[in-house]
Amino acid sequence: MIYRHILSERDGDVATITMNRPERRNALSHEHIDELIAALGEVAKSAARVAIIAANGPVFSAGHDYGDMVERDLQGFRELFARCRVSAGRDL
Repeated sequence: MIYRHILSERDGDVATITMNRPERRNALSHEHIDELIAALGEVAKSAARVAIIAANGPVFSAGHDYGDMVERDLQGFRELFARCRVSAGRDL
């Protein structure tokens, strides 16, 4: 799968997912979170035995991307935060 905000690669038993939004300090937008979930789902279905989550730039992650949150109402916040609570058995 082609991603916009992350890089995903596998070397033998090791899968590496790299957050690649250094200009936003790897802040988590809704799209970025969805990409991370999708990439982790792909790793779960593969023969990889280890998953490494890394980040490009000087910061691993600044947390949620406030630029992605500013226009949301209460329901929008609930939906965004619900994406952060994904469990492996339920959504991956």
